[in-house]
Amino acid sequence: MRGRVHSVRGKTVFIIPENTACFGCMKGGCGKRVVLVGAENRDGLSLAPGRIVETNVNRGALLAQTLFALLPPAAGFAAGFFITGLFPSAGITREAGGIFLMLAGGFACFLFRRRFPPREKPVIRRVLV
Repeated sequence: MRGRVHSVRGKTVFIIPENTACFGCMKGGCGKRVVLVGAENRDGLSLAPGRIVETNVNRGALLAQTLFALLPPAAGFAAGFFITGLFPSAGITREAGGIFLMLAGGFACFLFRRRFPPREKPVIRRVLV
């Protein structure tokens, strides 16, 4: 990811992403709000506001975050689908039970990430300009 340095606080550098793949950002969904991403300056590069940098994210941490976001809702859907099938007189369909537990699993992931944000930050690899 490329971005422009907004501010530097010790080894943490806050950058404004320039080439985001987010559909909302591509269509101007963020409006005039500035989105800042915190990155680590592990190599001790000389950085100042306005410089353009390139960051890199650990692929293992990215994969773990992706699995954490997808597995609980999928497991919740499967559990709800099969559990409601055991009680046919409950009055709800199997799909509704699956969707209910899928939403519950997604909401639980949301609350967990709000309470415990990921520790892995992007790392600044090089200064472009």
